Amino acid sequence: MRELSNGWVEAEIGDLCDLKNGYAFKPSDWTSSGKKIVRIQNLNNPDAHYNHFDGEIRDRFTIQSDDLLFAWSGTPGTSFGAHIWRGGEAVLNQHIFRVDFARTLLDLKFFKLAINETLDELIAKAHGGVGLRHVTKTKFEETRISVPPLKEQRRIVEKIETLFDEIDKGVESLQAAKNTLGLYRQSLLKSAFEGRLTADWRETNADKLEDPEALLASIRTERETRYKAALNDWQQALDTWRKDGGVGRKPAKPKRPAELTNISQDELGLLPNIPKDWSYTKLANLGDLGRGKSKHRPRNDKRLFGGPYPFIQTGEVKAAGRYISKYEATYSELGLE
Repeated sequence: MRELSNGWVEAEIGDLCDLKNGYAFKPSDWTSSGKKIVRIQNLNNPDAHYNHFDGEIRDRFTIQSDDLLFAWSGTPGTSFGAHIWRGGEAVLNQHIFRVDFARTLLDLKFFKLAINETLDELIAKAHGGVGLRHVTKTKFEETRISVPPLKEQRRIVEKIETLFDEIDKGVESLQAAKNTLGLYRQSLLKSAFEGRLTADWRETNADKLEDPEALLASIRTERETRYKAALNDWQQALDTWRKDGGVGRKPAKPKRPAELTNISQDELGLLPNIPKDWSYTKLANLGDLGRGKSKHRPRNDKRLFGGPYPFIQTGEVKAAGRYISKYEATYSELGLE
């Protein structure tokens, strides 16, 4: 039992309301006109596509504006939770409860907020996979919430909405600042790669500048050196593989770097001007692109994981920003192979 303020009570949700579950509409029930069929995806996005129903249906499956709904099946953090319907008369699809309660004792907005305050607890009680989760009627009804007198409920809602408005304004300001910084960043990068940020340095260090053609030649030499080293490593690995009787996968011979690709005069004419001691080149001339892949099936085979090799996934790349320093999984020798 949590400690309650004076005049507050704690009650199970099931003691405060009656629940009506939606109807399991089938595609054969859909019509081109009639009442909207409210599905889970319509709760967070009222402008999403609606199917319609133009037939007779029991009142328990019908909803009106200002009805309180609870999506008991969905993805935590999105549609899952309590919603106030504002879209007029409609019919309710399955996996959503219509929550009927005494409005002389409970404020609509307060009840919605009170239910959503328990979402972490409800998600913990839910069953299903990492994505789609389900809360049973019994688990939902057994969940307890704290309820103050009606006037205090309305005061709480008023205060929360005021604070939420302030948060939204702060988020808008942060987004505007982020957009401005993004534009400045792009402008800065453009200046840098057109040579404007280092113009003064080049003027005072003219004797230290390398000829563009010499720079490309150095890149070509470096790539050839790397290729010869890789070729030598491959030859040693191949000899070892042969001595061991050809057990396991045969070492793959490294590919020779492609010849440097020149940029045509027509292409250069479309590019921004750069300093005379700079040179444009194609990205392929600067290195080799290696693409991750896994041919093993199934991909979640436990034998692939738990070894010393960090296994970098797209989500970690996206979240890392500039440098990738964290990873959740590692590959074993089998996974690496």
